[in-house]
Amino acid sequence: MQAGAVNISVNELESTVKKALAGLGFPYGADAEGAAMARTLECAGLGGVQLLLGALPQLRRRGFPRAMPLVDAGGGRFDGSDVAGVALAPSVVDFAVQHGQSTVCNAGCTLQSGGSTLQNGGQSLWFAAAALEAASPGVCFTVRWRAVEREWCATVDGDAMSLSSRPAVAAVEESAALTVTRHGKLPAAPPGKPHLTAGQHRRRRERRFAEGIKIAAGDWRQLKKLAALTLVPATAASRAQGAGGGDAND
Repeated sequence: MQAGAVNISVNELESTVKKALAGLGFPYGADAEGAAMARTLECAGLGGVQLLLGALPQLRRRGFPRAMPLVDAGGGRFDGSDVAGVALAPSVVDFAVQHGQSTVCNAGCTLQSGGSTLQNGGQSLWFAAAALEAASPGVCFTVRWRAVEREWCATVDGDAMSLSSRPAVAAVEESAALTVTRHGKLPAAPPGKPHLTAGQHRRRRERRFAEGIKIAAGDWRQLKKLAALTLVPATAASRAQGAGGGDAND
């Protein structure tokens, strides 16, 4: 294990992230979706905890939006300029499930370089993770975005995710736009340099379920502090009543 890291089981990681998101104001259900996406990214070696902690300023400023910023209901265009990807991605993918495609404007970018995840105001990997959570036999997804003069593509089926990139061939109208497209069958592998193949994804996930996930100790402490926001302060009355607080179900 690397110095300054702790080894966490997949289930403990997911449950702690769920509590942390609840502590940040995510409603019931959205906290579980966010935790599942973080778990997916960590199992793929794509730094879900780091991405979540990097979004803390945005989450604390905006919180979980009461209404998702759907710009044009007919076109399925979401404004991602000030909404953290961990909050927005499930709604975008749900829309793609129903209508075939959805687009996020001002999405920023996220890319993988070597063994680490680099973030540039962005959130794109959350959408790939959300697509993987929604995928099933006959429901596959392609998530495309542009970042640092490269075009990125995550192809997702019910079992695995592949991630690749290639140099951007031409300027696009909205260089920060991200699209999620639903398919009935898995499309052909996109051209470009593979950063994560489907086989690598499966092997990483199996290894992390068997051996746990290594998280930087400082990141884990910060995550636990956020999770602790869901705890109710102890009082003399609560200590006297014990677990359950003395309600009718005790």
